[in-house]
Amino acid sequence: MGTVYLAEHVLIRRQVAIKILRPDIGDAAALDAFMAEARAAGTLGHPNIVECTDRGFTGGGSPYLVLEYLEGAVLTDEIYRLGGLPIRRALRIAEQIASALRVAHEVGIVHRALTSDNVFLVDKNQARDAVKVLDFGIARCFEAQGSTRRGAPLSAPEFMAPEQLASPESVDDRTDVYALGVILYEMLTARRPFSDDDRRSLLHRVVSEPPPPLLRHDAPPDLEDMIVSRLLAKDPAQRPASMKEVQTALDAFAAAARPSGTSSGEIELPPPDLLPAVVLPPVAEAVSLPALPRRRSPRLLWLASAVLAAVAGAGVMVLEDQTRATAEQAIAAALDADAEKLANLIDGEARAAQLRANGIAAMPMLRAAIETDAATLHDMADSDFLFTPTSGEVLELFQLSDRGTPASIPREALPPAP
Repeated sequence: MGTVYLAEHVLIRRQVAIKILRPDIGDAAALDAFMAEARAAGTLGHPNIVECTDRGFTGGGSPYLVLEYLEGAVLTDEIYRLGGLPIRRALRIAEQIASALRVAHEVGIVHRALTSDNVFLVDKNQARDAVKVLDFGIARCFEAQGSTRRGAPLSAPEFMAPEQLASPESVDDRTDVYALGVILYEMLTARRPFSDDDRRSLLHRVVSEPPPPLLRHDAPPDLEDMIVSRLLAKDPAQRPASMKEVQTALDAFAAAARPSGTSSGEIELPPPDLLPAVVLPPVAEAVSLPALPRRRSPRLLWLASAVLAAVAGAGVMVLEDQTRATAEQAIAAALDADAEKLANLIDGEARAAQLRANGIAAMPMLRAAIETDAATLHDMADSDFLFTPTSGEVLELFQLSDRGTPASIPREALPPAP
């Protein structure tokens, strides 16, 4: 129906795609309708609709659209390259298509020519399979041409709803619902519900024959029933009434679907029944810790409590970067730790470190005490939290001046060890 060029805006240096249509693709009214509808859809600002920044006519009268430049793959190519998509991936793609169509329907735009050929997959912002729906309004050109020329080609009849073949001007949102059903069917089976080299036979099958089963052993029965019996229903009244209803159903299936194969690069996750059922309270709750032995210094108890609080706080921060289940598990494990064992570990490590003279001078918490009088040194020696002196041991402390020269603090003989 035309040619697409890669171009660059001469002022802002932005790459764009310019789609130039054949001037004979439709009459003037159809082309005007297409241009208006394509521009309207492209300016909705929906992340799953290709952005349209300009439109017009060339000097030769050919209509053109200026679209955002996309890098990725056409959905049709991806389907047949892999021989069908995993269920979770297909549902994720279909949900994005439904989201785009729902927004378009809300402003009165029906795609009317939705196929897997005008669904584009890009990797955007580290998100895989970001969908871009193309060619809003193009069906008007084909339908106008078909009404004026005998045998003129229609837009992909395999994706067209029965009522669209019979009366193109009477279609509504449910026509796009049918087309999305065909795309979802094709993603799961690598074939279309109806195909035939004979055009007349193909149209007859679309109108009169029921869709064949998916023949996908890992597809939930409810999913197959939704596609075959509802989305592809011959009677529009038996299909979901709106794309919002379709999107809700797809979201529910995607949430319940278990991981399938990883041929498409999906990460294999454990089944839901193997994941711990952990529920976080809506607000923080007090945690009771076992009592510590009386001989421990209050400063040790404070240190143990601070470490527990830090672990809990770190778990909360992890929630922003990891999945909820992993974070909940980490927090639960930290809070369930034995406080008595933690305190013993801290006590032992503290005693070992404090036996080193250079460790004492480097501790910021002790600098104020070191600079005090001899009475404070006695208090420090008496505290088993700091160190255990030996009989006749002499403690000499140094303080570094601004120039780095050590200055000795008055020596103080320590009392014999008890």
